[in-house]
Amino acid sequence: MTHPEILKLEKGIEECLLIPQDLLPESYRGKRPHRSLKSIVREGRKKGKIETEHQELKRIKKENISKYSREFEEKGSFEYNINDDKLFRNQMTFCTLMGVELDED
Repeated sequence: MTHPEILKLEKGIEECLLIPQDLLPESYRGKRPHRSLKSIVREGRKKGKIETEHQELKRIKKENISKYSREFEEKGSFEYNINDDKLFRNQMTFCTLMGVELDED
């Protein structure tokens, strides 16, 4: 997962980048001489070739469960994977909801 400001930047870039038709696979070509990266990503998600954020989270969760199960069977314990980005977002959300003033630094 990514910081919200980076996600905004990625979305802005997707809207600005135009890809010429001749660089696209036949199945992604349209009527115009180019397509925005945003429309290509949207079509890729519809076709199941690009994971949505929800699909990515489900895949990561499944991989973690599999890893934890394997480690527990082998050692009787497992080491938890820490997602620093998710932890940071959760901490920031908690502070915001509690009304804690946060420094921008």
